[in-house]
Amino acid sequence: MPGIVLVLRNFSANWLLCLCIAGALPTDLQANQNALPGTDQSRYIIIEEGAIGRVILQLEKHLGIHIQGLEHRREERISFHAKGSPEVIVKRFLKQIAERDFALFYRGSRLSRVVIVDGRKTGPKKVLKGEKALLPAKKSGRKDQKKAEELRQVTHVRDVIKNTTAHRVGIEPGDIVLEYDGVKITHYNELKKQTQLKAHKSQVSMLIVRDRMPQRLFLDSGTIGIVMGLSKMPAHELESYYKY
Repeated sequence: MPGIVLVLRNFSANWLLCLCIAGALPTDLQANQNALPGTDQSRYIIIEEGAIGRVILQLEKHLGIHIQGLEHRREERISFHAKGSPEVIVKRFLKQIAERDFALFYRGSRLSRVVIVDGRKTGPKKVLKGEKALLPAKKSGRKDQKKAEELRQVTHVRDVIKNTTAHRVGIEPGDIVLEYDGVKITHYNELKKQTQLKAHKSQVSMLIVRDRMPQRLFLDSGTIGIVMGLSKMPAHELESYYKY
């Protein structure tokens, strides 16, 4: 199958976007194609001297990911290039413009929306219609029913301390913390341990669940600023969230 290369130019604004989709690629790009298998992993974007607002429009158009929270920076100009999946490209874009706190929203297993958390406003926006976890269908039979009813311990947020990282990125009471930088959290002591172990990192990720909707947050490492408690969740529901 021949490769598809889309090049968009606007000489008055002096910007260029190049998007390569699966297929035969130039020799200098084939190494990256092999390292990132799959049709969703073969995208290449180059933008030279474009306004952030224009970049966002092109990312949304060609990657299908809606980006919110950068309205106040739309006129700033940048040069940007990235290779990889849509999620990788968006994360590199946010890193380049020094946006460290953001939340990812998924439709099924596909990244559909990114919200940049502005410390002057509330944190991650409300879940939109259709943005929810894909839970496994109920199975018939006594053995399957018993498995579905099995409960697992989870760690939830009881309170958020003001003027902390948690308050700034919009973590709320009731949120369930499932992962901290890739490590599963089943007890608040484990969360405390991981924040200490990862304190040397500049940025970490957290997988939380709010109203049965998984959200992946990216924030500064170190003390989070939350009061934790323990609760229970059906095992089949819990496992469905870890794929995000």
